[in-house]
Amino acid sequence: MNFIDSHCHLHDSRIIADMPGIVARAEAAGVKAMVTCATMEENF
Repeated sequence: MNFIDSHCHLHDSRIIADMPGIVARAEAAGVKAMVTCATMEENF
């Protein structure tokens, strides 16, 4: 089964250092796409 994470905050400074690991684990779990949601204008 394929999944789309329709709401995540990949730009969050608390997790951005682990971005490669986050993406790898998501892919391994069947996530085919992620929609990252901005929280501040500079993230648009």
